[in-house]
Amino acid sequence: MGETIVRSFEKDHAYLGEAAQIMVQNVNYEIPYQKKQVQKIQQQLAELETKGPSFYLPCCYFPAILEVVNGDSVSRAIEYYTNFVRDAHTEEEKTSVSVLKDLRHLKENPPPSLHVSLSAEVQNSLESTAKPDLSSLETGGKPLDSNEPMDAID
Repeated sequence: MGETIVRSFEKDHAYLGEAAQIMVQNVNYEIPYQKKQVQKIQQQLAELETKGPSFYLPCCYFPAILEVVNGDSVSRAIEYYTNFVRDAHTEEEKTSVSVLKDLRHLKENPPPSLHVSLSAEVQNSLESTAKPDLSSLETGGKPLDSNEPMDAID
């Protein structure tokens, strides 16, 4: 009798045995995997929902920061820094007058957001064309040592 049932299903192309096997495989393997995936995604969604407000305020400031970065003052600062690095790292072929050109320009035309006070030694070196005497400078109460490493210089 079981064979007649199987033949009648095969005759109508209803392969219930294979379908049942696929369903058992899905129940045993695929459905638990999908449930775990749903749990992971729900956990990630909950974490992102809690982190979302912490990103809102920085996102609001971003256009203003971008405007400042693309502004004229940053461009001038980049130009000053580029000139300083170029002049400070050239060999002895340049005189102190040409090296101090940018410092004089900064002193005469300071950027509006930068408040710099110059020490007497720096002002004297800017006014004279001779090379400044660095041995008279002091740092923290002790004379400046050219052999001592400078850790904080970037």
